[in-house]
This record gives sequence, structure tokens and C-alpha cells, in this order.
Amino acid sequence: MFPRFLILLAAALSGSAAWAQQNMDTYVGFGDLANRAYAINGTSLTAEGSHVFSSVTDFGYQLVRVGPASVWLDVSQIFGSPADLQTSLPGSGRTTWQAYAAGARLRLPFGRRFSEYALAGVGGGLFHAIVMNGASPTVSTERTFHGLFEFGGGIDFRLLRWFSLRLDVRDLVTGDQLGAPGRQHVLPTFGMAFHY
Repeated sequence: MFPRFLILLAAALSGSAAWAQQNMDTYVGFGDLANRAYAINGTSLTAEGSHVFSSVTDFGYQLVRVGPASVWLDVSQIFGSPADLQTSLPGSGRTTWQAYAAGARLRLPFGRRFSEYALAGVGGGLFHAIVMNGASPTVSTERTFHGLFEFGGGIDFRLLRWFSLRLDVRDLVTGDQLGAPGRQHVLPTFGMAFHY
């Protein structure tokens, strides 16, 4: 009885679509955004920079599948690393940050090679903000730990059974002026996903 069950299970899996057999993935993506002028809190000063380099490392684990749709556990590690920002005052500051989030990803395949997904999660991170200090004003960097809410989505294009290209866009909503003007960090990234 037991060996027959294994034979039937192996036959069923071999006849399924490749994406249905794999319930874990890892995504590594990179992005480069033009940095907007950064207004320093409590002042009329703005700091200017060049580019924001960001990267996302994302791990997914399929929790449940209903028909073609599936729900995944999604755990992300996100870095933002802009160039130094300069003002008319002495000194400079950086608005780098690193954040971690965990949540859910809803995945829906369409066609044989494409799938789309939406994600949402919560987490926290270490953010660097630019501040002005001293009687003889200078600018510097201040570190802050803060919670965040993450949402976004993307498209996955499967090249091989275990490898795909992915376009991912996510928005990290956190405290005001923590590494970006306003409360939001919009991060489009492009990279590779490995399926296993």
C-alpha cells in the first residue's frame, strides 16, 4: 500500500506545472533612484544629493494554494544608500537606512511563464536623517529606529524552472523625514528570483 502511494504521488508531481512543485523562492533586486531635495526638519534649508541606490533581498514560503492562486509568507531585507547630501551650511549628512519586514504575498500566475503578486507587511528599521545643530549651525546625521508598513507588488517572468526575472515595486511607509522627504520610500527594483 505505502509504495503504491509513493508511486502515485511521484506521478502526480511529475505531471504538474513546474511552479506548482516549488514552494520557496529568494529574490535579489537592485534599483537606483534620483534623489529629491531633502528639507531639514525645523529649518528652511534643503539638502541636495545625486542618487539613491537601493537593494531588496526577499524570501518567500508558500503557505497555502487554492486553484492557481497561492498565499506566501514574505520576509524582506531592504537597504537604501544615497550619496552624501550637501547644504549651504558646513557639514554633510547621509540618509541611509536598512529595514526589515514580514508579511504576506498573494501570487497569481497567468500564462505559462508569467505571474503577478501583491504583498503587504510590517516591520522596522534603522533610519538616518539629516539634522542641524549647534550655535554655529552645521548639519550632521542622526540615527533613529522606527516601525514601518510595507505594500507593493510585481511581475515574475520564469526563464527556467528554478530561475526567473522579477520587477518589484514596494512602498515603505514610516516616520516623516526618515531617509526620504515625507513618510514614504517608493522602491522599484529589478533582479533575479530563485525557485526551489
